[in-house]
Amino acid sequence: MILKKLFLLFFLAGILTVNGSAFTGYRIELQINGLQDTVSYLAYYFGERQFLKDTARVDSQGHFVFEGEDRLKPGMHMVVLPGNTYFEIIVDNNQHFSLSTSTDNLIGDLTFSNSPENTAFYEYIETMQSLNKELSVMRKKLEEESLTPDEQMRLQE
Repeated sequence: MILKKLFLLFFLAGILTVNGSAFTGYRIELQINGLQDTVSYLAYYFGERQFLKDTARVDSQGHFVFEGEDRLKPGMHMVVLPGNTYFEIIVDNNQHFSLSTSTDNLIGDLTFSNSPENTAFYEYIETMQSLNKELSVMRKKLEEESLTPDEQMRLQE
């Protein structure tokens, strides 16, 4: 009976160790269609400067992984692609997520899995871009000399 209890105790301890270690460090899996057989970098901001954190080899299918045993410092990071093209990602407590996009529409095709903060961040960026386009159209209309004072007031409101 004691042997069974010891076995059960070691078995449960093993499961907890495996589950606990599954979320240590970081693992960011990327799929970028149109990118192949190259290198990509993960960088982070410190003040006004950027520093390299990790390098990953992109395979022939556009798949690559940034992975490390130590956790990343939370904050804004950037994925740097060939030609100094990059996009930003948020790293917080959840450092195990994936994303996919394409080189044809890097930001527009960007989707995240297991990263609600990045999904919300890019929805915010998309909303702001849309509002800025609307604002730009309204500003151009305000510059038209043929506007009546009532039309100017309506546009300003």
